[in-house]
Amino acid sequence: MSETKNFVQPLQLGIFAVLSILMLGLHISSALTAADRLAFEWMEVIRADWITTFLSALTFLGGASALAPLGIIVVIVCFFKGYRSEALTIFLTLLVGKKLVVAHSASCDRAGLLIGCEPCVSGGSLPE
Repeated sequence: MSETKNFVQPLQLGIFAVLSILMLGLHISSALTAADRLAFEWMEVIRADWITTFLSALTFLGGASALAPLGIIVVIVCFFKGYRSEALTIFLTLLVGKKLVVAHSASCDRAGLLIGCEPCVSGGSLPE
């Protein structure tokens, strides 16, 4: 049993390292951006109003305005159940995440980028 465990853990780390290097190479070569553009073109072809409405609702539920109150509830429950360090970790994660989003938005505003994160992904130029 321990021989298998001793073999599997380095194998998992090796696979992770190879995949990380592959993803970094794809990112540097802009192959991921090209794949994104193809995906966006395909989505334009299959676009339907009811799908857009449904996905907009899912996006709202996954956004800060829906998840922040849920996060605060989780922090309060953890705190009163005695999980103080977990409550602090969740609270700090929410706080830092919010600060990062605000800082990113401010940097896009200072740079004059008007279209969310798409300019950031496409190398800082506005899409045509």
